[in-house]
Amino acid sequence: MKRFPLILIIFILLPAVVLAQEYLQRSVRDSLTSAIQRITLEEVAGSYAKVESVRVSGGDNPTVEVRVSKELAYFPMRGESLRRIYDAVEEKLPEKYRRHSLLIYSDGRLIDDLVPVMYSPRPEGGRFTNCARTPLVRRLSRIAEPTKGLANRHIALWQSHGRYFNNTTGEWSWQRSILWETVEDLYTQSYVIPYLLPMLESAGATVLLPRERSMRNEEVIIDNDEGIDPTTYTEHNGSEPWEWGGLGFAHLHETYPTGHNPFHDGTTRRVATTSDKDNLSTVSWGGEIPVSGEYSLYVSYRTEKRSVTDAHYTVHASGGDREFLVNQRMGGSMWLCLGDFYFDAGTYDRLVTLDNYSTEDGYVVADAVKIGGGMGNICRDVHPDLATEDYEYPSEVSGYPRFTEGARYWLQWSGFEEDVYAPKAGKDDYRDDYMSRPTG
Repeated sequence: MKRFPLILIIFILLPAVVLAQEYLQRSVRDSLTSAIQRITLEEVAGSYAKVESVRVSGGDNPTVEVRVSKELAYFPMRGESLRRIYDAVEEKLPEKYRRHSLLIYSDGRLIDDLVPVMYSPRPEGGRFTNCARTPLVRRLSRIAEPTKGLANRHIALWQSHGRYFNNTTGEWSWQRSILWETVEDLYTQSYVIPYLLPMLESAGATVLLPRERSMRNEEVIIDNDEGIDPTTYTEHNGSEPWEWGGLGFAHLHETYPTGHNPFHDGTTRRVATTSDKDNLSTVSWGGEIPVSGEYSLYVSYRTEKRSVTDAHYTVHASGGDREFLVNQRMGGSMWLCLGDFYFDAGTYDRLVTLDNYSTEDGYVVADAVKIGGGMGNICRDVHPDLATEDYEYPSEVSGYPRFTEGARYWLQWSGFEEDVYAPKAGKDDYRDDYMSRPTG
């Protein structure tokens, strides 16, 4: 019984102590929020960031961890703004914590890591660029080859939104409203595709898009595997024979549901390289060009351990042959665009050839060729968790040319896995589209 008054006093005082700590933490968070927002608002009008927690750990190396809402991760962080944020936060911390190590996080990442590598000095004193020692595509038929600027650089570029499947209504629609007789889903790419893209490529860059770049409804697919398309694929063995090369593309279906990867439906062919130009092994892709005009042309292959960096392709366009070297050590099992070429209507035995000449000891891999853009062939339906019990939703394609569709559908057609193009597990195509773009 003698302990009862002491226990009672502790239980009475404990809530007051907890409330005092909460008040202190809340006041610190509010002060830090104001300090951070003052800096971000100077550069980005309407920016928002809220300090969600301040955690202090003791021990031999005491640390203050400040967790800020994910909006701070959207801020264009640079070295100078990083230093200003750290200084402002440290100044607003209570005096006794200023001798601690300070770490600031946003969206689960240390904000130091939010500074693009391009703006971060490397340990050896240089700066990062996306300049590859051996780029994905080298164009051998240029009149003049760029040596500076964008030469050998890779640029990831996305041309805005696209038509998408509404998982609630079961309808395909534009992501943006029609305004002044156009829609952002189409308008932005009306200058990105015909103007910006050729300028970047002419300056030496390899540009990768997460959406179809060809604005043609026609599509010609030529493959080593028999599919639903008439195919003219021929092999010639020189000193080295062509052989089975593993999993690859095949066009076996008119439409593809979520999760169906066309690059898992077929096979590839491979051949050992040679330096003897008189005994080359070649493959040729031929077919019918339905309408005269300019077409985007894609190739596909499989990347393996001994893939070479100088696979030699020749495009036999109406304006003359164009030669390319492709780095097959990367970019495998997807559609890789070599450029836009003019073809006269007609049937051809050779539209593209690939040979096994190389300066490296390894393998060249052949798979499919795609010419033109085509119509959307990804079929969608309402997820069972979102469907109304008394209504049956049909599975359907957009009915529009592929270039009008969002990135989510092109990435599936181009061989990416479901966790890349459908992070919302089939329940939200709208979010899937913009969430998948940074990875296409």
